[in-house]
Amino acid sequence: SLPSPPSPPRVWASMGLCYSKNAENNGKSQYPYKDVTPLALLLWRYHLPEVATIVRIVYTENEINGMMKAYGEMLERAGAVVEWLEAGEMDCVLKSQLIRIFAGEHPLVRPDDIVMTVDVNLFVMTPAILAPILSSPGMVAWVPQYEETASISTGRGETFNQNLIAMRAKTWLSITGYRGNLTELVERYKRELGLLAEMGNSTWYYDQLITTHALLASKTCTVPRESGLWNMPGLKFDPSLSDGSTCWHGRGYRDCNKDIHIVYQGCKWWHFFPFQRMPDHLEKFYELSNNTIQLD
Repeated sequence: SLPSPPSPPRVWASMGLCYSKNAENNGKSQYPYKDVTPLALLLWRYHLPEVATIVRIVYTENEINGMMKAYGEMLERAGAVVEWLEAGEMDCVLKSQLIRIFAGEHPLVRPDDIVMTVDVNLFVMTPAILAPILSSPGMVAWVPQYEETASISTGRGETFNQNLIAMRAKTWLSITGYRGNLTELVERYKRELGLLAEMGNSTWYYDQLITTHALLASKTCTVPRESGLWNMPGLKFDPSLSDGSTCWHGRGYRDCNKDIHIVYQGCKWWHFFPFQRMPDHLEKFYELSNNTIQLD
């Protein structure tokens, strides 16, 4: 009999979560990340059942205890592939931000699958959130919030917003030079980009810095000549480079939130602020799922 044809590449919404503590910065220490994650997963499944979800959970506990197991099973019931990873010597929050980039390490994620890095508290509002990938499937990278920061000329510019950046699993691994050791990766970028001098001990934007630098250094994407991003070490503007066939530039592709209800081309997802609590999330969850999902 003929071998079955290879199944088409899947799209993964890849999330990272620090189980053991919240980020201390930006007022996020009281934000209910763990509690809103299953709601976010259910909304992915409701609006885009064809998108696979993976949550890579970082922990500092000595072992995966009963409460942790029950939590993971709840996320699996909401449709996710769940993977537990020890924090080891790395900060739990930093590791949770970085490992979503490298979901290609997981055996279920194939090299040609598309991995989209997503915040655990992103509430999908419409299947159109996937429009970039579906409309331009041949790209190497999709940067939905490209236009927000690409032209900022001050300092070292502003990195691309990490939320919803997508590449094939193998591309994330190759352009960052990741070899399976996160500590090594972080130390290399710290050294090459002079991050201690630039940011002190804050590691909050390391995932965005690494992603943005890798996209530009690999010439997958480019930004206008005036962009401050060219002031990052190791990058140089190439006037002859066109990224029209490799890098999807999002424009006006954005979230809505409690202050902004109407945006150009429509809301793609709902964004919550650090001061918002569980009742806000539940109310929005029921609204976005048209009250069709019973929570157990």
